[in-house]
Amino acid sequence: MDLSKLPKLSETPKPPAPQPPPAAEPPPPEPASAGLEAWLSIAIGAFLLLRYPRFLEWLSHRVFGTHFNPFVDAAGNVVPYSQVPEFWGDLGPVLFGIVLILEGLVMAFIRKPALVAVVLVLTAIATLYNLIYLIMSYGRYGLAPVSFLAVAFGFYICMYQWKYLRLRSPEHSAPMT
Repeated sequence: MDLSKLPKLSETPKPPAPQPPPAAEPPPPEPASAGLEAWLSIAIGAFLLLRYPRFLEWLSHRVFGTHFNPFVDAAGNVVPYSQVPEFWGDLGPVLFGIVLILEGLVMAFIRKPALVAVVLVLTAIATLYNLIYLIMSYGRYGLAPVSFLAVAFGFYICMYQWKYLRLRSPEHSAPMT
C-alpha cells in the first residue's frame, strides 16, 4: 500500500525560528517617593546651612576676605576659629547640609550613575565624619543631636544610593547565562 496517496489529515507545524536573546531590560521604574525625598533632602540641607552659618562665613572670610567675627578668649586674645571646639561642631552639619543638597539635586534632576556614585562617596565621607565627631565629643560635650541625625540619615541615604547604583549596573540588568 502506497501511503503517499492517502489524504493528509493534519499538517505538523514547523518548529519556530530561533529567537535572538532579549535586549537588556530597561531600568526599573523609580519609586514614587524619589522626587519627594529629593526635595526634602534639598530643604533639610538648606536648613542646616542656614542654621549653622558660622563655618561658611569663616570659609567666605578665608577665600574672599569678607567680615568674620573673631573668637576672643577670657583674656581678650583672638583665637583662630579653626582652633576652637565650635569649628569641629559646625563642620559636621555643614558637610551634611551640602551633601543633602547635592544628593537632592542629583536624584531629582540628573540621575546619572556616575554622579550618584560621586554623591554616594561624599555622603559616606560626611556620615563618617559625623560619626567620628559624635563618638569623640560625647564624653566631653554630650550628645550632638545634629551629628546623630546626620549619621542615621546618612546611613539610609548611602544604602538608597547604593541600591540605586546596583539596579542600574550593567551586570544587574544583563540576562543571566
